[in-house]
Amino acid sequence: MHADQSQPIAAPLPQDTATDPIGLSYAVDPARLADRIAIGDAFSRWAIGFDESRRDIVGDMFIETATFTMTNAAGQVLQACHDRAKLLARVDQIFASKAGPRRHFISNMLVETLGDNSASAMAYAMVVTGGHVLDKTAVYRAKLQRGDDGVWRFSDLAITHD
Repeated sequence: MHADQSQPIAAPLPQDTATDPIGLSYAVDPARLADRIAIGDAFSRWAIGFDESRRDIVGDMFIETATFTMTNAAGQVLQACHDRAKLLARVDQIFASKAGPRRHFISNMLVETLGDNSASAMAYAMVVTGGHVLDKTAVYRAKLQRGDDGVWRFSDLAITHD
């Protein structure tokens, strides 16, 4: 396998100002669509694993040396973990204190760069608690690596609450 060459996953098409006046058309390499879907699935597995208190799923979403940070809109660090073991210890504390249902809704996922074995992506999230109360919105920014098993996992996940 050759060296990982990260590159934007979409290249602008020549702009036709009559049909696309602001340049929203992009050429997408069909061979990379499966990777884009699998990266989106990583965000979904994180959300469902967290909401369902599934330590096994959450733990499998990060490489051993992964970093995780959560900040508020002012940039104040709310949580920071610098390896998977520390992240799982924090997750265990959160699961033990969790009161009531929580649902993360991930949307507008964008793969920004995509190499053979590494990628960067972002997504928006809404967190609903108590079955119907919007608790938080956030931006997720991630770096991911493809494992030997073909699964995309987070090497860095940064969550910023709005």
